Amino acid sequence: MPGKQKSGPPYNDPPPGTYVTVTNPWGMHTNPRERGQSDVDRLAAWAGVVLLEAGVGDNGQAPSVECVYRLGTRDEVIIQFPLGTDIFPLLGEHRWATIAKQWTGSPNDPRSSCVFIYNWRNNGDPATHNWTEQYPNRLPPGSVPSKSPYPPPTWTRPPARLTNLVISIPPPPAPPPLPDPGLGSCSPEVVPTPSQCDIGQPRSPKAQSPALEEQPPAENTSLFSPYHPPSQHPSHAHFLNQDQQHTHTPSEPTPEPKFKKKFDPYELGEVLHS
Repeated sequence: MPGKQKSGPPYNDPPPGTYVTVTNPWGMHTNPRERGQSDVDRLAAWAGVVLLEAGVGDNGQAPSVECVYRLGTRDEVIIQFPLGTDIFPLLGEHRWATIAKQWTGSPNDPRSSCVFIYNWRNNGDPATHNWTEQYPNRLPPGSVPSKSPYPPPTWTRPPARLTNLVISIPPPPAPPPLPDPGLGSCSPEVVPTPSQCDIGQPRSPKAQSPALEEQPPAENTSLFSPYHPPSQHPSHAHFLNQDQQHTHTPSEPTPEPKFKKKFDPYELGEVLHS
């Protein structure tokens, strides 16, 4: 039996256990006044199976249900677990058509049991607020006709009438946005724009005049071209003939000029232009 609780709310004294509230509990009589010990046993066994399937328990044993609180005028019940029990796998909506091993009704049957955390701070110990205490008996394994593995409950909001009795379940995180299938996996090519540093900077010959590469090479690539005297000037042969007419036979032959280096026409052109 719980001791005398301090007045509230808020009830700041620490709770002796972990509490959840179940609406329209699965396995219990639909009329709260007709619920008895067998209903409490089935409810406790169902809650234990859900936790055991989620990996909560020791040595294959589900956490024990210490007490079930109910009222003849209310549909919801309160379950007390040992303090520190991980009850989060229980939270949410359990659709009967989804969790039952053999469901003969419509698969779209809307009936469900919803589990929320009991708001101890607002309501305190249920035993001190006219809730009837009942202690369940442990049923043998296989007594709960639920699927295995057990389908996890889905997120849901508590009904408005339970706003003060329970704590709302935090909504699940939003999934990341999916990529647009029309865009594909490759990102569009980005054409770089010239920056201020690029303006006024010399470009490579290939970038400056790409058309030069397409022009055919000239046939004569030599830098040297023969000299042609203008028509108004006499030719070299004319001066040579005059010199031969006035010049006597030399006493000694004129030595042939010697060059230290014989220039290639291409090299000679470079010398003349230097």
